[in-house]
Amino acid sequence: MTKQRTNHSFAEAVKRGQAICYEFVPPSQSLSEEKLRGYFSDLATGLAPYPVSAIMLPEVIEEENRADNEKRSVTAKLTPRVIASRLQAYNTSEPLIARPIVYLPWEEQKKWLEESSSEDIKNVILVGGDSSAKKYPGLSVTAAAREITHNFPSFFLGGITIPTRKHEAVRVAKKSLAGIQFFTTQILYESDAIKQLLKDYWDLCQRGEAEARMIILSFAPMTTLSNIQFMQSLGVAIPEETVYKLNEDTESIEDTSLQICENILKDILHYTKTEHIAIPLGLSIGHVTRANFGASIKLLDRLSTVYLENTSSVIEGRQQGYPTFTHIS
Repeated sequence: MTKQRTNHSFAEAVKRGQAICYEFVPPSQSLSEEKLRGYFSDLATGLAPYPVSAIMLPEVIEEENRADNEKRSVTAKLTPRVIASRLQAYNTSEPLIARPIVYLPWEEQKKWLEESSSEDIKNVILVGGDSSAKKYPGLSVTAAAREITHNFPSFFLGGITIPTRKHEAVRVAKKSLAGIQFFTTQILYESDAIKQLLKDYWDLCQRGEAEARMIILSFAPMTTLSNIQFMQSLGVAIPEETVYKLNEDTESIEDTSLQICENILKDILHYTKTEHIAIPLGLSIGHVTRANFGASIKLLDRLSTVYLENTSSVIEGRQQGYPTFTHIS
C-alpha cells in the first residue's frame, strides 16, 4: 500500500471512512525559540510521508482552572491555538483541538469558540471531567455539543470514549445524537473492551437508537519501564500479561510495544469484519512523552500500513456498490 499525503480535509476523511490522526504533546512555554522551532520542524518532517488528516492538540488544564482540590504540579504548556498557528508555517495537517469543556462556564467557552472560529479552527474534541461524581461549572459534553451544533455549526465536533467504562455504548450513542461526529478512544493496550464497545454500539445503531459515528482507535508506544506506570496513571488499561511481557526484556520494550499495538489493531479490524460490525474506524498515534517521538513515528508507519490495507478495500467496495460490513456511510 503506497502512502501519501491526503488532500482530504479531516471532516471529509472521517465522513469518507478513512482518517489518520497524530496526537502531539504541547511543548513547554519555557522552551527557547530555537528549541520550539526544532520541535515543530521534527513534527512536520516526521509526519510528511504519511496521510495524516489532523494533528490532535490536547489542551492542558492549569491547576486554577480545575474543578477539584487535587494539588498537581503542572508545567505551563503552549496552548493548542498557539501551536496551530505556529504549525501553519510548516504546511502540516489540520489542527484538531481537544478542549476540556466542563471546567469553565458556558459564556467563557462561547468566547473561546468565537475566537477559535475567527482563527479558522474547524475541528474540536469536547473533553469531559475527570469524574462523573464531581460537579463542574461548565456544560456536560452532551449539552455543549447541542449548543455548539446550534450556535456554531461550522465546527466539526468529536468526543472521547473510554471503552472500559460501564454503559459506554449508551454514552457514545447519546453524544452522537447530540451532534458529536466522531470519537477518539483512550490509548489502547488491550482489545477486549473496545471490541465489546463496538458490538454494543453497533447493536444500538441497528435498532435505530444511535447514529454510526467513526471511532478513532488510539495507540502510543512505550520505550521505558516508567512509561508503563505513566500510562497507567493516565487511566490506560494494561493487562497484567502485557505488563509482564514488556518487563521481560528491558532492552526491547520499544519493539515489544510496537508489536503489541499492531496485534491489537489487527485483532480489532478482524473482529469488526467477521462480526459484520459496520462502525467506521479511524487511527490515531501519539507519543505521550517527548522522548517517545521517534518510536511514535515507527508506530505510525507500521499501523498506518495495516489500517490502510484494511480500510481501503472497504471504501473501494462501497464506491463500486458492493455490500460491505466494516464501515458505513
